[in-house]
Amino acid sequence: MTVVTRWHTPRMRRLLAVLAAVLAFVGCSGDDEPTALEVISSARDTTLATNSARIAVVVESGGTALTGGQPFELTGEGAFDFERKLGSFTTDLGSLGLPGASGQVEIIITEDVVFVQVPSAFAALAGGKPWLKVDLSTSGDNDLARQFEQLRGADPTAALNYLNGVAADGITEVGEAEVRGEATTHYRLTVDLERAKADAPEELGDDYDRLIEQIGGTTIPAEVWVDGDDRVRRMKFTIDPAPQGNTDQPPITVTNELYDFGAEVEVTPPPDDQVTDLGQLLAGLGGG
Repeated sequence: MTVVTRWHTPRMRRLLAVLAAVLAFVGCSGDDEPTALEVISSARDTTLATNSARIAVVVESGGTALTGGQPFELTGEGAFDFERKLGSFTTDLGSLGLPGASGQVEIIITEDVVFVQVPSAFAALAGGKPWLKVDLSTSGDNDLARQFEQLRGADPTAALNYLNGVAADGITEVGEAEVRGEATTHYRLTVDLERAKADAPEELGDDYDRLIEQIGGTTIPAEVWVDGDDRVRRMKFTIDPAPQGNTDQPPITVTNELYDFGAEVEVTPPPDDQVTDLGQLLAGLGGG
């Protein structure tokens, strides 16, 4: 009897009330919906953890130096290994509007180099070799070579790294949408490139610096679609050089769709004797 009576003292009742309040708080906090920033950050990590995916890429522009100012839409499909930063996709260069540039060609992307299969009409210009090599670490030294750097937009790991530059006040939830038949939540973002650079691997710092110089600012608009399994299904980024006063070049939009996560990726870069280095080629033509 004495033990039971102690549980009814005012002091004990207050203690039980405090414990009940703490338990109620813990229970409720576990049911809280994640913030939009938490969704984006988690989706980025979950997507990279799948190690690979098939990709569909669309690069759109009102015109670049490469196309003589003519608008184009370059599309391609392939696969990418996030861990090895290695992938490939095929595309039809016909949309570039260049004489002889038509038919399916393969583009291979590695961490530092892009290899572009040379259309037969241009084989002689490339020394008769079937592949052109674009070294991304030096492409900023030449205007024409820099145009090829846009192909790096097909690397989904680079796009996913941009998501590190999103702040809580730079995200808007647009609504629900389907991507390749999968239900997703659509978000509109503002990416701070300096913020993303701070969280990116050190070797990518120059890439961010060149992009910041190109657009004359530190932010770019983006959109992301996240599925119910916490994976990024689509990313869309717009690179606009207009703020720098370079109004002759309209914005370039790169859209990546990811699917078939965990797919096996088999990519073999071409042997050296089948490759012409674009930088060396331009230097030989007096364009370096």
